[in-house]
Amino acid sequence: MKGLCILLIVAYHITPNNIYGDFNNMLMSFRVPMYYFLSGLFFKTYDSFSDFARRKTNNIIVPLFFFYYMACALAILCCEVFHLDKIGLVGDSWQWAYLLDPFLLNDFHYSNALWFLISLFEVNIIYYILQKHLSTTLTYAVTIALSIIGWLIAQNGIMLPLQLDTAFVALPYFIL
Repeated sequence: MKGLCILLIVAYHITPNNIYGDFNNMLMSFRVPMYYFLSGLFFKTYDSFSDFARRKTNNIIVPLFFFYYMACALAILCCEVFHLDKIGLVGDSWQWAYLLDPFLLNDFHYSNALWFLISLFEVNIIYYILQKHLSTTLTYAVTIALSIIGWLIAQNGIMLPLQLDTAFVALPYFIL
């Protein structure tokens, strides 16, 4: 099911909206929430926070860096070697400062879709902390409060660093 969600997300990003407009809009309402739901459904508790953090880092953060820097390598190849940016085949020209994006809390200039991995990592950490330190009822209450806060922040056009606002909004799907 997670693989199907990923395929639906990839299909959304590679098909023009005018071809599958209504169908794409219908799928948009559940493909990412479904992925959060499935991730929460298979959430596993660990003995210690360090073990949990190590495993989540290996499963989420390492792929984030891998895919971001693979996209950067492709951009360098297109822009610096083949100069495709000069003839309009590639959007923006390459800037070496983009290599620091994951460390500077900037938007990712290449592989913007990687926001999801950061958000998923944060949702896992937030849930781990909540379920370790709070009762189930209080965990649900805090989740609803964080979700409302994240939604209000997003509605006002504010973006928290590292997709934290998105993580807040996604938290109820994960906990369901």
